[in-house]
Amino acid sequence: MASNSNPTSHVDVTSLNIPAAFKVEVTSYTNTPIAPEILWKAAIDLMFRVTDFPLTQTWLSKAFPWTGGVTRFQLKHNSFGKDPSHLTTQHIVWGLNHLMLSMILSGKYCQTVAILRWEGQALGAIQVVLWQAETEGSNRPASLGNETASLAFDDGSLNPEVSHFFDRDVSVKAAYGDKPIDKYLIYLTALRAMGDAALQGLDTETVAAYTTGIQEVTWKLLRVKAVGSDVPVFRAGHSRIAVIRTLAQMAKDERWVEIHVSVNIEGNRCAIGGFNLGKNREMETV
Repeated sequence: MASNSNPTSHVDVTSLNIPAAFKVEVTSYTNTPIAPEILWKAAIDLMFRVTDFPLTQTWLSKAFPWTGGVTRFQLKHNSFGKDPSHLTTQHIVWGLNHLMLSMILSGKYCQTVAILRWEGQALGAIQVVLWQAETEGSNRPASLGNETASLAFDDGSLNPEVSHFFDRDVSVKAAYGDKPIDKYLIYLTALRAMGDAALQGLDTETVAAYTTGIQEVTWKLLRVKAVGSDVPVFRAGHSRIAVIRTLAQMAKDERWVEIHVSVNIEGNRCAIGGFNLGKNREMETV
């Protein structure tokens, strides 16, 4: 099976406050291509699923299929050695961000293995697998068992049962702007925004959520000024919910432009913001 060591496998990624001790080695199997949009939706689904768990949660072998295509992500824990390392939610957040950044920069959307390391020691791997290749018996990755996960992002719809922090009373009202944004840059920024929320703590009260993608794409939410007792508390987890709902709406409408959103809880506006392109602009509370 032909493979390529990705030239971006050792890039210095500064988003999500990734420590220098954490490195990712990406190997791309370009003879097994995967449609980029299917791969991105599967990656978004994985990030939403794993960020529902504590940052210190350890992960063994687990498969995350996505029903919208024949692609799945798999996690593999390094179980070798006298003192095996632990693959945690935090490592997956960092590693998935790096993997998808590597793909967007190289343009290599294909079956891939990303080895996650801490101070040189392998923690485990994130594998991107094409089911068809696995079924045909070629390009088959190491066995990861049969356990699968529920789905969060499926053709623009969301399953409200997938997350303990999925507040059914949270709604997003969106208005499209005019400035176009590459959809894969939006996907990457959304992926990072969910990771940022998890690293901050989903239940953490905050005044703002701010995530930078690349090429000046940002996701920003700012809590509105409290007037009276009806303004709900804005938490980091609300940004996680808002970004995936906004992304789902954009995918459904097939509109990839700047978008302005209002996040409401039980009908009361909680925060405003959206996806923007361009130099950072200050947002004022309203």
